[in-house]
Amino acid sequence: MKKLLLLSFFSFFLMTSTSAQSGGCVPDILYQDSIFGVYPPPLNMDTNPDGGIPTQACLNSSYYFTWTVKIPETITIGGFAFPIDSIQVEETGAIGNLPPGMEYSLNPTGGIFKPADSLACITIFGSPTMEGTYDLKITLKIYSPLSPTGPQTFTLPDPTFPETDGNYFLNVYLKVLRIVLSLHRMIF
Repeated sequence: MKKLLLLSFFSFFLMTSTSAQSGGCVPDILYQDSIFGVYPPPLNMDTNPDGGIPTQACLNSSYYFTWTVKIPETITIGGFAFPIDSIQVEETGAIGNLPPGMEYSLNPTGGIFKPADSLACITIFGSPTMEGTYDLKITLKIYSPLSPTGPQTFTLPDPTFPETDGNYFLNVYLKVLRIVLSLHRMIF
């Protein structure tokens, strides 16, 4: 029994490690009944103090984080409901302010998210090469058959959508500092 448990653990670790290295992502089905948005929602000290990116990255160490994106059939902007044809996240340049050494991938591949997909995801991964606090932004285009001017571009977090207002801070620390911060949280 112990061998089976140990084998299962190593298999799970290997699959997670392989997924992190390739940048693949799987949407979190926990959010399948949510409204439009990116989950976890951004950090907002007034409305969502537990939001944002919950883990820190270490300098020159592998890092992996996934956002789940809920794709609605309609979206309300300025009090008007618009049907959604698709939402597009470009395969390059759509995640702003990524630390050097990091990149992202999308699911579905190609970055065209449709309401039939219901859930999609964006994964950031890599080994950051510069310390600091990075305020990440996600740029997307919303396509609606009712939009007279074509696709509308938004950069999330965006106060246009109250559920996406806030920040996605990614902190990159030296390994020693990360251990000290983790111990501090455990003690206090």
